[in-house]
Amino acid sequence: MPRLASLKNEVLTALHNAHVI
Repeated sequence: MPRLASLKNEVLTALHNAHVI
């Protein structure tokens, strides 16, 4: 479960970074 949450957080961060750029 924690691993899934971590993966989701990583994806959300990547999407946010891509949107900011």
